[in-house]
Amino acid sequence: GNSFFESGDMNGAKQAYQEVRDRDPRSVLAAEGFAELFLAAGDHASAVKAYLDAAEWDPVDPRFFTKAGQIEIAAGNTAEGVRLLTRALELDPGYLPAFAELGAMHLLKNDNVAAEKIYRDAADYAPDDAEAQSAHGRLLAILHDWAGAAQRYERASALSPETVSYQREHAVMLQRLGRHGEALAQLETVAKQTPDDPEIYIAMANGYRDTGRKVEAVAAYRKFLEVDKSNDPMRPIAERFIEILSQGD
Repeated sequence: GNSFFESGDMNGAKQAYQEVRDRDPRSVLAAEGFAELFLAAGDHASAVKAYLDAAEWDPVDPRFFTKAGQIEIAAGNTAEGVRLLTRALELDPGYLPAFAELGAMHLLKNDNVAAEKIYRDAADYAPDDAEAQSAHGRLLAILHDWAGAAQRYERASALSPETVSYQREHAVMLQRLGRHGEALAQLETVAKQTPDDPEIYIAMANGYRDTGRKVEAVAAYRKFLEVDKSNDPMRPIAERFIEILSQGD
């Protein structure tokens, strides 16, 4: 059924899903398949009902409430969508699709405080999930909770040491806390791992600048300009800092 659906053969998919349902009237896979068929046909109400049937038959899986909630939100039924997403999080507070959807809604409304609570709950519930730790760190940084953000990024880095962006953001939070020596040491290590990441050189340059190391700051800003290929908005700022820091040399 899924293969038929992916190939665009909706009739074939419907027949296959019905065969499954005939054998097992409470099959969550068949319900999920029919939900996708309804959604493809623009029948949002029937799609939601199919997902809610699946949620009833498999009461521990949060994905059915999540998908139903996403459909309701897309259809403009925000209150019902939020209710269903909340039900999903009651089943699994660390379920990323549900908390990301709710968090995104709050962020779009600039309600960062409400979004932070959702991301905090997910990070606490899934302490070994690096992305959950990082996502909460980003929200804390938006709220200028540098210490809290540093802790989350440090945790994410420990869980996923190959993800350089976690280490970079941890170093930036250390800079915000005035711990420039630790931050620069970490950034210099990261720069050796990913020498083509322009954001690392901006962070290094700012750290050198803030600690009075003008020569190193200028060199790092120039390295940023050399590595950056995206016409980053920071380019004119870097150029201006080079000009200011080079005066009198």
